[in-house]
Amino acid sequence: RRVAAEALGYLGEGATAYAEDIAAHLADDVAAVRRCCEASLVRIGPPGMEAMASQLDNCRAFARRCAAEALGRLGTAAPPRAALLLARSLGDSDQDVRCSAATSLVALGGAGAAAIVGQFKSDSPQVRARAAEALANMSEESYPHATALAQLLDDQDSEVRDSAASALVCIGPASAQALAARLADDNVAVRRVAAEGLGKIGAGAAEYTASLTGLLSDSDETVRRAAVVALGRMGEAAAPHAAALADRLEGGD
Repeated sequence: RRVAAEALGYLGEGATAYAEDIAAHLADDVAAVRRCCEASLVRIGPPGMEAMASQLDNCRAFARRCAAEALGRLGTAAPPRAALLLARSLGDSDQDVRCSAATSLVALGGAGAAAIVGQFKSDSPQVRARAAEALANMSEESYPHATALAQLLDDQDSEVRDSAASALVCIGPASAQALAARLADDNVAVRRVAAEGLGKIGAGAAEYTASLTGLLSDSDETVRRAAVVALGRMGEAAAPHAAALADRLEGGD
């Protein structure tokens, strides 16, 4: 099987008619066969990579996982449809498939990030949460999507909100503006999470110390506490607001 797959790969586009047959062996029991089929599909070109992506719909979880991993190894060379299919796989019934899909989306770069953000509108809260977690694992590709991620802080599902908040913290200073914009939200939970997020970013969010100081008089105790903690974590950058913090010594919180 390995030799046959290798030989077909050397035919390049001439083996296009057999791309689906080769892709079916991406889940072969023998690792060497799987890798040979993967390499051959790449040699075949776009039709081969499309056949690879089609295995994400395979009824076997192992086959879907192997396809997800293979697409990830293609990186930015993966076909455009691959990012959308991988993002959809964040809702797969199998945990290994979901993990492989998330890892591969990171490898796809900007296309992977855009596809992940598309899942923020999924009907499934689990998918929305996993999408937020996946975006957190991306570096600069995630920066343009901080505002979209911050919108998940309004989500009705607590797991989604927590995942979004954690993701925004992972993105770091690039997400500080998006978090700061939610400090005045009507929703108490959103204000609290935004303050907590800025605090975890620390000195990288120092320009928002004044906005956090404004929350020291918030009507909700949990928001006030989050603001105090956040300012404390910003260290010397919060020194101009020391008097406001000192006033809380006389508060009832």
